Amino acid sequence: MNGLMIAAIVGLTALLAVSVDRWLYTEEKPHLIWRLMPGVIYVGAAAYLFLRFGFNAFWVRNLWMLTLFLVSTAEDIRKKEIPIEFYLVFLVPVVILHLAQADWINPLVALGLYGIFYLLARYSKQAIGYGDAVAIPTLCLLGGYQTGGVIVLMALILVGILGLILLVIKKANRKTEVPFIPFLTMAYLIYLWF
Repeated sequence: MNGLMIAAIVGLTALLAVSVDRWLYTEEKPHLIWRLMPGVIYVGAAAYLFLRFGFNAFWVRNLWMLTLFLVSTAEDIRKKEIPIEFYLVFLVPVVILHLAQADWINPLVALGLYGIFYLLARYSKQAIGYGDAVAIPTLCLLGGYQTGGVIVLMALILVGILGLILLVIKKANRKTEVPFIPFLTMAYLIYLWF
């Protein structure tokens, strides 16, 4: 275990703790189960990744993604917005790492996706939110555009199934807004499992 990996884990854990703490201690406190769920999922998934793949760069990268998407899920459910500054903490080092390895494809695909989703958010009156326009390219940058594409497709299928169920039981209509980041997180966890 080298010092850089240890520093990355400690830093990511601190970021998660601060973000979840900010989420938990507001005037609108969620139920205890919802308060404990991010930590349980985080620890369980980190342990699963460690047991399946060992302690290596793949484990650290997936821990970064898990941290990012669990915090974003909490914020998206609670406020219907995601912390863009939190994404920058992850994006800058990853872009530098890709460029240092002469990997131009993933950053260019992520930039193109950002442009497409930003325009979709702007001209669809935010049917797709600006946060989604940042989260999807970030996923593709951190996990690679092939992995990101599979996870986004799985998330779209999951949100479609939920939307269909809500329509059938008449708990929603076509105008009902559903936060998308939780479905990205679920799809990412399903992807890791298989």
